Amino acid sequence: MITGAEILALQDLKSVQVECPEWGCTVHVREWSAGDRDAWHAAVDKLDNKDTMVHVTVGLAARNEAGDLMFTPEQIPLLKGKNFQVMSRITAACLKLNGLAFASQDEAAKN
Repeated sequence: MITGAEILALQDLKSVQVECPEWGCTVHVREWSAGDRDAWHAAVDKLDNKDTMVHVTVGLAARNEAGDLMFTPEQIPLLKGKNFQVMSRITAACLKLNGLAFASQDEAAKN
């Protein structure tokens, strides 16, 4: 039987690479931990318009090769001015990897 300590020691977060030639790099997108998802929800809840969540999602999803976030909290609002195609690719990868893409599509289909 597995122990709590063994579960906590497991590396259970998958990641994918998103090619971003417009930025001259590959962005790594990792599955969110429970804490990461809580931070995303908290950031999105603060937005006046939920349709503008792309910059928040990219800011909390884009990671470098070492797995570190690429953007600081202060830089996240500045992502609104970046190429939407790049932002959309990173967001789509993040939402799919974290099981949020299908929920968004199901909600849209209901309306």
